[in-house]
Amino acid sequence: MGNQNNLLEKVEYKGYTIEVYSDEFADSPRENDEMAQFFFFHKKYRLGDENPLKAADFSGWEEMEKKLQKEFRLVVPVYMYDHSGISLSTTPFSCPWDSGQIGFACAHAEDIRRTYGVDRITKKIKDKALRYIEGEVETYSKYVNGDFCEYRVFRGAVEIDACYSIEDCELAVQMGKEHVDIIEDIDARALKSAGLEPEPG
Repeated sequence: MGNQNNLLEKVEYKGYTIEVYSDEFADSPRENDEMAQFFFFHKKYRLGDENPLKAADFSGWEEMEKKLQKEFRLVVPVYMYDHSGISLSTTPFSCPWDSGQIGFACAHAEDIRRTYGVDRITKKIKDKALRYIEGEVETYSKYVNGDFCEYRVFRGAVEIDACYSIEDCELAVQMGKEHVDIIEDIDARALKSAGLEPEPG
């Protein structure tokens, strides 16, 4: 079994045990081929993607936004709340003391068209792209806050499956159950082809 100190949830399902742990070594979602680029600036934390901009070269967020709008089709402000953990959002937080803007999430027109397989960016596609960017920010927020999980599936004491860098505990349990369902289906097909009946669960 895994490190019980990191155990978040334990579920019994169809004779299998699904254990969900905090993933201390989760891969950053920014390593994936994401649609948006994150231009974040903070004195204490290194967040977002590598970028050539320096906050000191601009008089403020408005000047930086105007520069980014010359290159990107979508430029979305991103805000951070830093209190007993980090939260990122595309909408401002209500607390004026522990929150504020941290930068922008930007998307090139060609990346939007590639993501949705279109030649023209209509208002409907633009709205979808904005929601997509909001999702990227939300996922990254979970990552920097240490919320990513891993699941492990056991049959008895034998680990038969594991998956890492999952966004949250609920999704990890769902994925673990789906894998058990696949195993059960494969076993049932194998028994049927052998002319046997599966044992009642």
